Amino acid sequence: MPYLFFWSSAAVIWAVTLFLHAYKKPLLPKVVIGIATVGYSMINDAVLGEIFGLFCYIDSSVSVVYMLLGALLIYPPLNILYVSFLPGSAKKDALYTILWSAALLLFEVFSVWAGTIVFTGWRMFPWSVALYAVSYLWIYFFYRHLVKSLK
Repeated sequence: MPYLFFWSSAAVIWAVTLFLHAYKKPLLPKVVIGIATVGYSMINDAVLGEIFGLFCYIDSSVSVVYMLLGALLIYPPLNILYVSFLPGSAKKDALYTILWSAALLLFEVFSVWAGTIVFTGWRMFPWSVALYAVSYLWIYFFYRHLVKSLK
């Protein structure tokens, strides 16, 4: 079940991303967000999962491989989707970001239930909530900066 959930999640996320962007040219800021997400995810998972041992993916024997695959296959398209549909006003962006974070928490619940993510010390509340808040604030402001700088 953990492998099936991981790979089906990656497939669905990529299908949705490609479908929603089929008729749009990818903008450089979105591509940069996707690339930056790879590095951010790898550092985050390595520090929290491997160094501090707070969680692993599937099993400790394959965790590093799936952390890398998640950083390459899951997080970039998710974050590209996030920035692609930002509403544009500060209030709407804040609500959108809160809803997006709630959706990712739900995705995390299903990941834990499927055994794709195994908590060995991590707590969803408050740590995942705080991590999503910090992550999406960073992505939001970085994206806004990129859009402004590249005009």
